[in-house]
Amino acid sequence: MSDKLTIKQAIDSYNQHGDEYYGPAMRQALLGYSEHKNNEPLRNDSYVDALFLTDIMLQRTLRSMEVLTGKCVEQFLGVLKDPFIAALQRIKNVGKGSARFILVDAESVPPILLELKKAGLPVEIKRGRTVDGAKVTHLIVCDGKMLRDEEYHGVLTETTPAEEIKAKVYMNSPVHAKVAQAHFNGIWNCLPALEG
Repeated sequence: MSDKLTIKQAIDSYNQHGDEYYGPAMRQALLGYSEHKNNEPLRNDSYVDALFLTDIMLQRTLRSMEVLTGKCVEQFLGVLKDPFIAALQRIKNVGKGSARFILVDAESVPPILLELKKAGLPVEIKRGRTVDGAKVTHLIVCDGKMLRDEEYHGVLTETTPAEEIKAKVYMNSPVHAKVAQAHFNGIWNCLPALEG
């Protein structure tokens, strides 16, 4: 039996401990760090890091969000539901932004996204398919300045080692975020709108 933390164990641990996993001082330090432009990435070396750093990004999101993701987004958003909904509410209150999702190779749209869209929150969704086994990396851009740029990984399961999730996270780097946003927009503009 492996002693490596799995994605399911990472989720359970994050749900149980939240801020205690890293400590509230670490969250406060990162929130302070994110106030200053910085082109140096933070390392995201596991699924727990992904949850923690994305949570901080969501807490700071005011105007827009672009998410290029795969099949497992529902589980990820389920853990981060409260900060995600709060970010959507702030985007709605600003009045001009939206949260745009490109779902890569997803069989269907996750119910959480459909529910939030139906509830009047600013969620836009498109689906795309990879061609010839293309490897698509996932990313999240918030407010054109925050970026979580994930390394490629295969399809995730509950037993996937949590350390397989790696990314570079920029908390306040418009330079990196704008490049990723342009990449996202290039894909977005080629995809058809979802029916219904």
